Amino acid sequence: MTFYLNQKTLRGFENILTADQIIKAYYFRWRIEIIFKAWKSMLALKQLNFHSEHMLHISIFLKLLLCAFTHGTAFNLELTCRNQNQHVSILRTARVITDSLPLLIAYFFKISPEDLFKFRLQKHAFYERRKDRKNFCERLYISDGRLFSH
Repeated sequence: MTFYLNQKTLRGFENILTADQIIKAYYFRWRIEIIFKAWKSMLALKQLNFHSEHMLHISIFLKLLLCAFTHGTAFNLELTCRNQNQHVSILRTARVITDSLPLLIAYFFKISPEDLFKFRLQKHAFYERRKDRKNFCERLYISDGRLFSH
């Protein structure tokens, strides 16, 4: 049996679904794919904490909470903007939320932007010490602090 679209129906399914109903069903299926893509790509669902079973459970819980927050935010934005002929992209909403996550966490824990910035600098701006190799600065300077020279 072959199926093809015409103006009104999908041949073979004339008594079941109209072409418009099939298109609407596909729209919802596609929306689910976009939601999963947002969860997987933008919300980094692959990045879980495997240090212990307890940390894995916490990591999964927080990721699911972030997914629910993202979807709720997109849904509320859609409701807010529906009269303005604007539509919300769940992928873009997820990107904004992940980009703003440090600020959201700071707000939640009542941390000032200045303290958050200092913390992130202390945590992420410095080379780590490694036993297997030297970083750029360690290679540049000799042990007594003088600039390396040949």
